[in-house]
Amino acid sequence: MENKHFFTSVINLDHLQQMFDSFHRLTNVPLSLVLPDGEVVLKRNKTYLGAGWQRACTDFHRKCHTSAQNCNVSDTYLSRQLVEGENYALYKCLNGMFDAAVPIKYNNHLIANLFAGQFFLKKPNEQFFRQNAKRYGYDEEEYLKAINEVEVFSMNKINDIISYLSAIALLIGDWLVESDVAKKDSEANRIANEIVNKSEKTNEIIASTILSLDSFVYSLDNNGCFENFISPFRVGFFGETAMDLQGIH
Repeated sequence: MENKHFFTSVINLDHLQQMFDSFHRLTNVPLSLVLPDGEVVLKRNKTYLGAGWQRACTDFHRKCHTSAQNCNVSDTYLSRQLVEGENYALYKCLNGMFDAAVPIKYNNHLIANLFAGQFFLKKPNEQFFRQNAKRYGYDEEEYLKAINEVEVFSMNKINDIISYLSAIALLIGDWLVESDVAKKDSEANRIANEIVNKSEKTNEIIASTILSLDSFVYSLDNNGCFENFISPFRVGFFGETAMDLQGIH
């Protein structure tokens, strides 16, 4: 929850969504953002942050409680690989499709994972997904249509995707650092302004107090000699100025 609060408080999720949408339109690669505990980041409207989510996932795998547990296991496994220091992770989920993930780090700590997927590395085994439909109670015909909508990528394509996602992850990491620095600077400015305002108020009170006195105000140095004088009228009893009395016991 700490990561979630930090990430969503300093990153403009709408801007990130626009970036994901553009990337998906150009490449047809689905993207999402997942926290280290496997939780997918939600926007303010309670929809997933990401683009190009596969219908097989949104309408089937994540809608059924049992198959959704497979999704959580897969997301957590990928996150664990990245926590252990891997630069990326590639994994075949328990529902039969592939994900790739790269870490987003802040101060050398894993703060979130950038996911690409789902996709296939070769033509899907239809029999496996027919069994999925029976096991989880899906509409078999609609489910197979959704499975056939999923892209098949070569390993060269996957390597290109991972390289690009790594660049985006570094960019997001830089945003986190810059946002945190700006936040700290803003807080420091707020505290400094409070100090200045309090000092000005204190000076006003002191000045008002001094001007309301009939006698003069003075200070002595370490030797007990007159040092400074403040008075709206004269300083000494016989009209001496502050300069006349300075340094005298």
